Amino acid sequence: MHTTFGAVPVGHVPTGPLRGRRGMNSTRPGLGVAVTPKCNPSSRHALRAVNDVVRTFVKRGVGSPPVVGVGTVTMATTGRRTGRLHEVPLAAARAGDTVVVSTVRPSSEWVRNLESSPKSTIWLNGYAHQARASVRRLPGLTVATLRVHRPAA
Repeated sequence: MHTTFGAVPVGHVPTGPLRGRRGMNSTRPGLGVAVTPKCNPSSRHALRAVNDVVRTFVKRGVGSPPVVGVGTVTMATTGRRTGRLHEVPLAAARAGDTVVVSTVRPSSEWVRNLESSPKSTIWLNGYAHQARASVRRLPGLTVATLRVHRPAA
């Protein structure tokens, strides 16, 4: 026996594409309703508020990846249109002076900014370091490899 939730029976596994509220198609089986990938304005504000808190701690060295390992970094890029500084906390993998960050969102602004200008600043262990990035777009994943520049002693 199927009960209904809205217009879709609970327990029904759709097999074809579903039509979302904003016209987005979803072919993910097992979902009773289409999922719209865009955030509404209130969740964007909540995400920015969380990022502000995380960014503050990460810039102080909390959660920074060890010389070889994973952790969180804050990366600053220059806006490709405005020229303003943009900071974003990101999960990262580190091996010495190489830091790898990635995203599954193809339209991330920090990725577009790095593609426009590969110079960036990255915070590791509470200190800002200059870095140069190379961006590689793969199907469903974008990877940025940052080479940290150490000042000559």
